[in-house]
Amino acid sequence: MWCVATPLFDNVNAQFIELKLLENQIYYEVEILESVGEEQEPNGRPLRLIVESQWETIEVELEYGLNQNVLTGLRPNAQYTFTVQMDKGLVWNTLVSQRVQTESELAGVIGPASTLASFEGRDVTMNIFAQAGGVEIQFYQFVVIEDGQAIITLPVVEGEQTINFNLPPANKSFEVQLQAITANSELVTLDSRPFNPKAIFNSTLDASYIYPHQILIQPTIVPDPFIEAQYRLILKQDNLVIENIAVIDDLLLEVSPDTNYTLEWVVIYTDPRTGEGHQDVLSSLTLTTPPELFYILQEIRRDDAIQVLMQFENYDSLLDTTYVDLIDAQGNVQSLEGMLFITSQFNTGLYEWQYAGPLPPGSRIEFGVILSVTPGLKIPLYQINP
Repeated sequence: MWCVATPLFDNVNAQFIELKLLENQIYYEVEILESVGEEQEPNGRPLRLIVESQWETIEVELEYGLNQNVLTGLRPNAQYTFTVQMDKGLVWNTLVSQRVQTESELAGVIGPASTLASFEGRDVTMNIFAQAGGVEIQFYQFVVIEDGQAIITLPVVEGEQTINFNLPPANKSFEVQLQAITANSELVTLDSRPFNPKAIFNSTLDASYIYPHQILIQPTIVPDPFIEAQYRLILKQDNLVIENIAVIDDLLLEVSPDTNYTLEWVVIYTDPRTGEGHQDVLSSLTLTTPPELFYILQEIRRDDAIQVLMQFENYDSLLDTTYVDLIDAQGNVQSLEGMLFITSQFNTGLYEWQYAGPLPPGSRIEFGVILSVTPGLKIPLYQINP
């Protein structure tokens, strides 16, 4: 096996991290990094992997960062050259090249994995490749090890196989092994590697309207015992970032009327298992703020009775319905009968609402509207307190 690396082009460096050989398959890991200054933009030129033998040529598109895959259907006991190239416009320049030969000996490969994460755990799908190579085998098995103890053992078959297993949601390190037990009861580890599934976080974000053009942001931040994280809210308008705010508690956003916004809930952390820094979008919410509203609300109190009058402009084209909510001291919401339409003058509607008796201690009443342009969305306009 030989390896050749050419000088860097545009500060791009490529290296083969691993090449594992089977009779007609090769698992590869290649990392490609582009170094840029603080004020520079990466070129991001196209990359490719060329795999050549005297019989065939295979081309695979590559991305910057870590690339891992399995090439199948190769010829046994044949020499192949793996070459990473970058497009320079007129020519493809070689960044690194390595020659290998497929082998028919006892071997195995733990291939790429995909993970579907949730608060309950991680569902992992992984490709496994095993070959006997003339050695009599009783059985093969796949083992997941945590803190030196096997927590999962799955039987696997010779050849190619996809396995599925579930891991707990904790952001911990694991080791995975592909093992063979020979006819002489000898345990042979065919492949072994650390497995650090991408970190997951249980912190969530809730966004709701307070007044027509204010949004209340309420985070629920759950500390992770293994990873120290920071949370930020990124507010975008037409894909342009207009706010990037560190979030540790509730906050109020001032927004413009009749505007499309995207709110991204972002976590920033350094994974102690790998030392790599990450910025992940945990959730994203797109909303359209209501148009500019013109209204007058008047509160009238007589003894314990409460009367509220509202004049709402363009009621006939904007207003779907009104709502009135009684919110107790614990934050529980009880929907009351909405405001009563009384009359209209030109395009202004007059509404009335009455309440007999004192409000329960610590409670408040919220008045709002639901617009025809934002159906189902409550827009608070006014509150009264005891």
